[in-house]
Amino acid sequence: MTTTSTRQPPMAIEAELAVLGSILCDSEAIDDLAGLQPSDFHAEVHQWIYAACLAVRPGVNEITVAHELKCQDKLDAIGGAGKLSELVAQTPDPFHVKHYAKLVKEAACRRRMLQQAGQLARLAYDESKPIPETIQTAQVALLNLAASYSNSAVLTPAERSKRMMERYIAIREGHMPVLGWPFPLLTEASSGLYPGEYWILSGDTGSGKTTLVDRLATDWCRSNPVLYCSTEMNWESIGDRQISDLTGKPMRAVRAGNYSDQAFDEILAAADSVEQQQIYFLDLTRSAGGVNDIRAHAKAVQAAYGLGAIIVDYLQEVRAQMGPRATAYEKTTHVSLQLRETARELNVPLLAVSSMNRGQRGRAESNKVPQLSDLRGSGDLEFQIDGCIFLHRPSYFTHKTEDEHKVILNLAKNRAEGTTGLINLVWNKNERLHDQADR
Repeated sequence: MTTTSTRQPPMAIEAELAVLGSILCDSEAIDDLAGLQPSDFHAEVHQWIYAACLAVRPGVNEITVAHELKCQDKLDAIGGAGKLSELVAQTPDPFHVKHYAKLVKEAACRRRMLQQAGQLARLAYDESKPIPETIQTAQVALLNLAASYSNSAVLTPAERSKRMMERYIAIREGHMPVLGWPFPLLTEASSGLYPGEYWILSGDTGSGKTTLVDRLATDWCRSNPVLYCSTEMNWESIGDRQISDLTGKPMRAVRAGNYSDQAFDEILAAADSVEQQQIYFLDLTRSAGGVNDIRAHAKAVQAAYGLGAIIVDYLQEVRAQMGPRATAYEKTTHVSLQLRETARELNVPLLAVSSMNRGQRGRAESNKVPQLSDLRGSGDLEFQIDGCIFLHRPSYFTHKTEDEHKVILNLAKNRAEGTTGLINLVWNKNERLHDQADR
């Protein structure tokens, strides 16, 4: 007598519905589901809906998801836009989305175990292959299975290959935003700032760090929004610098107040043009905020407008949420590590301005160009960052007239490319930094 198994494959349909409904209720819920893939859903229509949610993030809602499904000619197949409203109405509690996702993931893992069991059985019956090769193939299959469930940091060769191909396709097609520097020679040497990278800008007093940061924010915001976090200058001071830059008027004239009618019109026009810039300013001079504040506001900007970069000015003034006995070194290291994690979590480049220690002053005049050991809190700091550039004004030490317009940029660390070295810059008449190839 022959029996046929009628057991259904493991599935968690109610949990799948709850996950989808939770995401449609709260668009930020999808950020908590990093390890969940469309293939983890058993129902094909649920795979389509979840894939559409991923495609339109961070702006996930019934309207955007319905539009995405319609573009894919799948809206009618899932039951129309009304199906999405039904998912929202039937969701028990979006707060438990992680638990729902865990049930979906476990059921998917059990289905994959059954598939692997069948493949292992066929492998065991295949006597044409040597046992060592058979065991190795089985081990790789089980490793892939474990990685699919745990979202392990260990990537299998197949997963690495897949991710690498996706990365280079994105780079070629221009889908991976890479931020360039305003100096062609520096961009050529470093290839720019990539998503998730953490860089530091430092330099001598009066070397032009703030001017450069302002220029970077203005340049970068043309392609994607920039979050500018300032612990040193309030929004009024930053605004004065912007108006001075946009109108070409000296700072003292902008701040004086006794404008002519023509100057006043120019200032107001410049202030009005700031609205067109995608720079979102977080004033930490009044709130003494920490990295958690920066991360929270960055997530909010990213969800509402998109986010291309984060600028923090400056590192040592960001509040470290540590005990009163923590040293300055420990606080700087802690803040720096959190900034690096923020860049990677949000997958955007982050540039932090850092102050320097006094080591440079003790060196000979011929060796004043800043180096990594000159960073305040260097040590762990220089190992946490992906790149570091210093600005150096020789005239600050030599007091020579011929050095007045000279600036030396030191690309001191470049983890990805490995290229380091010095680049000669000059101040032009408008007090803008330019390298020799950009004059």
